[in-house]
Amino acid sequence: MCLTTPDGPVCGCRDGYTRSGALETSLCEVEKNYTRPSRCSHGFFQCAKNLHCIDARFVCDGDEDCSDGSDEDSSPGGICETVSCNQNQFHCDGDRCISNQWVCDGDIDCTDGSDEAPSYCHSNGSSVAPTCFSTQFRCEISGRCIPHSWTCDSDLDCGEGDNSDEHADCGK
Repeated sequence: MCLTTPDGPVCGCRDGYTRSGALETSLCEVEKNYTRPSRCSHGFFQCAKNLHCIDARFVCDGDEDCSDGSDEDSSPGGICETVSCNQNQFHCDGDRCISNQWVCDGDIDCTDGSDEAPSYCHSNGSSVAPTCFSTQFRCEISGRCIPHSWTCDSDLDCGEGDNSDEHADCGK
C-alpha cells in the first residue's frame, strides 16, 4: 500500500511481507523466515495456530499444552529442534527437559528411560541421584531422592530393601 505525502509516496507492506522492486513498481512479497511477533508476555510461549499463551516452562517438556502441538515441535525449525536445559533440569528424549528432582527417583519420566538409567543412577549397585534438593529426603540405602512429604506416610518409597523413609522417629 502506498500513500501520497508532500515529500513523495510512502509505501509499506503488511506483517510477513516485504517490498521488492523500484518504488513505482514495488510489490509486496512473502518475507522468508518471517516470525509473527508474539502477543504473549515475557516468560510465555505463543501457540502457533490458536495463538494461546502458555507458560514457557511447559515448552519442550514432552506434554502437548498447545492444541496444535507447537510447544513440542521437534521438526527442523521447530521450537524443540535443539533444546538446552537449565541447571535445574535433566535433558532426555533428545528434545525434552525434566526437573532434576525427577531423576533417579525410581519413576521413569523420560520415554527413553534415561532419567533412571543404571549407567547414570547406580553407584556400587544403588540408585543415587547426583544431588537432592532441600525439599527432598535422601534414602539411606538406595540413595534415591524423594519428597519429604513421602516420609512417614506408611509407604516404602526408597526401593527394595530400604525402609529409611519410614524411620523410627515417624511417630514422634
